[in-house]
Amino acid sequence: AAIADFWHMVWEEKVFVILMLTRQVEKSVIKADTYWSDDDEPDVFGDFEVQLLSKEELPHLILLRRFLVRKLSSGVSRFDACDGCDRLT
Repeated sequence: AAIADFWHMVWEEKVFVILMLTRQVEKSVIKADTYWSDDDEPDVFGDFEVQLLSKEELPHLILLRRFLVRKLSSGVSRFDACDGCDRLT
């Protein structure tokens, strides 16, 4: 439910950039949940469908992901969100 709540907040607040400042796993310890899918198929989290559009590795361990977010109850795709930096150095 927390991931569905996260996407609900992203939608309601019209968030365009999501910045993650940690790796998902560090020294075998899970630091962050995965709130997306790394394949081309959309995932459903509550009332939201999230689809990875692209993934790009940039310098300094930065990983840029672009998502299409669609609210299922309305069928509206308002925007795509960017997952900016998995780690800044």
